[in-house]
Amino acid sequence: MVDCPEKDGFRMTPQSLSRALTERTRAVVVNSPSNPTGAAYRQSDLAALADALGDREIIVISDDIYESILYDGAVFSNMANVSEEMKRKTFVLNGVSKAYSMTGWRIGYMAGNAGVIKNVETLQSQSTSNPTSIAQWAALEALTGDQGVISPMVEAFTRRRKLIVDGLNAVPGVSCPLPDGAFYAFPRVSDVYTLNKWADVAARYEGGASSRLCSYLIDEARVAVVPGIEFGNDNHIRLSFATSDANIIKGVERIGEAIGKLV
Repeated sequence: MVDCPEKDGFRMTPQSLSRALTERTRAVVVNSPSNPTGAAYRQSDLAALADALGDREIIVISDDIYESILYDGAVFSNMANVSEEMKRKTFVLNGVSKAYSMTGWRIGYMAGNAGVIKNVETLQSQSTSNPTSIAQWAALEALTGDQGVISPMVEAFTRRRKLIVDGLNAVPGVSCPLPDGAFYAFPRVSDVYTLNKWADVAARYEGGASSRLCSYLIDEARVAVVPGIEFGNDNHIRLSFATSDANIIKGVERIGEAIGKLV
């Protein structure tokens, strides 16, 4: 695993990638925009990572599931866009769950070297069988049909991003950066652990600090969020803003009230 700290915008840097590479490295996974942070890589970022890989025969697995959900005019790019050489080495993973809100249809796809894809197809067919034909036709229609449905969704997410980030930044001990894409907020909550009554509350629960905070928020605020420790960072929690404006406002208000009791 490559650590992607907040000071680097939750992105992998050429230096951190180089440090992580060993003789055993066969593939690098890049998720952009990412879950849980919403960090997205610009093409210049990806070109720098490609330079760090150099001429090693290391493939890149590009997880592009949130490619359509970007903010502030950002343009999507992945490793296959960097150069013909990187296109040869890149395998793209995507699906219809996020851009088309088709999570229940369970359709994903992979693009890359034809020979490898053929072997992957055989392996997948024997291990998980195949999706229903109606789901496949529905996914094909989503991908080839009118794409005008995506822009209104991104506009709504843009509004909800501001709602949740502004609301969280008003909560004592919480600091939330704006995500570049996807629909997650990943606020820093380490200052909550220094509030006067935190130790007494934390003692009621088990696990890392973020797990204890999330358990407290369920009990006290009736709001479910994901502890950052699940993603390797105990100083953060993850929230989704793939819900209504009203739910975001209500949820953040409840979080604020619950954490306010710790001051």
